[in-house]
Amino acid sequence: MSRISDLLSLMRNWSLFQVITGYLLAGSLIGPGGLNFVSEMVQVETVAQFGVIFLLFALGLEFSTTKLRVVRTVAVLGGLLQNFLFMCLCGIIASEVLLYCLVSHLMKSI
Repeated sequence: MSRISDLLSLMRNWSLFQVITGYLLAGSLIGPGGLNFVSEMVQVETVAQFGVIFLLFALGLEFSTTKLRVVRTVAVLGGLLQNFLFMCLCGIIASEVLLYCLVSHLMKSI
């Protein structure tokens, strides 16, 4: 299983594809839709979880603090704005649901 992804990664070195493309192709070949090396869904899920772990590890290796310093203000302000907008959206949805429940209970009691 690992050798197929290694082979596809080597093929990637000779082509213009990214590493993630080799991993996706290896997963497609290994899985139930391809050569059926891994046939049970429990095995597919386990291999997929390991793949996500290795992908996040590889992304962590490429993490650069100097690049983060360049986009620090945009990242911080964007993150704060995203959290604020998500909280507002959740508040609006919750108030609509609770108001609907309150109105329906009041109408039932009349």
